[in-house]
Amino acid sequence: STLARLPADAPSVPGERAARAELSTLDTAEKNALAYLIAQQQPDGSVGRRYTVAVTALSGLAMLGAGDTPIKGPRQKEVAAAMNFVRSRQGRDGHLPATGGSMYEHAFATLFLAECLRVSGADMEAVAKLEVSVAKAVQLIVDAQHHEGGWRYQPGQPGDVSSTSCQLLALDAAQRAEIKVPKATLDKAAAFLITCQNGNGGFSYMPAAGVASVTRTAACANSLFVAGKKDAKELGKAREFLRVHPAPEISSAHYLYYALFMSRVMARDDGKAEETWRAETAKALLARQRDDGSWLGPMGQEYATAMTCLVLQARGPKDK
Repeated sequence: STLARLPADAPSVPGERAARAELSTLDTAEKNALAYLIAQQQPDGSVGRRYTVAVTALSGLAMLGAGDTPIKGPRQKEVAAAMNFVRSRQGRDGHLPATGGSMYEHAFATLFLAECLRVSGADMEAVAKLEVSVAKAVQLIVDAQHHEGGWRYQPGQPGDVSSTSCQLLALDAAQRAEIKVPKATLDKAAAFLITCQNGNGGFSYMPAAGVASVTRTAACANSLFVAGKKDAKELGKAREFLRVHPAPEISSAHYLYYALFMSRVMARDDGKAEETWRAETAKALLARQRDDGSWLGPMGQEYATAMTCLVLQARGPKDK
C-alpha cells in the first residue's frame, strides 16, 4: 500500500500508537475495497455497468495506488486486465471510449493509462503500446480545447471548470509519464479558470455563472497548480476560500469529486491543516464503508468505491 507508514522501530508513545491504529484501519479498508472492485471485474477486465471505461480506469487507479502495477504486485493481473480493456476501447482519433463517452470519461481513462505508462518501465513492449495510446489521448484533449481555454462534455464546447479540471489531471499525469503536453494548452486552461474566479476567491462553474462552491474551488486550486501557476495570486485566494468555507456534506452528489481534488490540494499544505483534514475525512468515509468493502454513491457502487480509495490513498511526499 502507498498509505503512509510509521517506522517499525518508532517509539510506542500514545500518539504514535493511535497513528498506527489509524493506518491499520485504513489498510484494512483499502484491502476490502480493492477486493470488492476485483470481485466486480468482468472477464474482459471491465468494471461497472455505467460509464464503464471511466469506472474501470478509476478502479485500476485504486489498485495502482495500493502499489500494484501492470507488471508486478499481488493485483498485477487485475491491473493489466483493466489497462488492456481501457486501451481496447480507444478510437482511432484517440478518444476513450471510441463512441458515446464524454470528456470526463476520456480524462479518467487517460489518467489511468498515463499512470500505467509511468510504472511500466521494465516492460518495453507494454511501454511502446502505452506511449502510443497516451500520446493519442493527450492529442485529443489538446485538440478538444475550446478557443477560450476550457473543456466541457464534448470536444470544442465552451468550457466549465469541472471538466477542465479533469483534463488537467490527465495532462499532468501524461507529463509525469514523459508525454509532451504543449505549454500553450496549459496556459490557456489556467487563463480560462481565472475568468471563473469570483471576488471572494472561490470559483463558479463557468465565467460569470453564479456563486462559488467549495467543490469547484478545490478542483481549480489543484488545476492552477498543475497548470504551472503555483505562485499565482489566484491560487492563494482559492486556498484562503477553502480554508474558511466548510466541506460539502458527505452525502452530497459531488462530495467524492470534491474530496479527490481537495486531497491533492492538502498534500501541498504545511503544518497541521493537512493531517486534520485527512483524519476527519477518513473518519467520515470509513464510517460509511459497507460490509462487502464498498461505498454507495449516486454514480454507482464501483465508482464510489474506487473514488473513495483514491481519496484515502492521497498521502505521502509533498508535491511542491
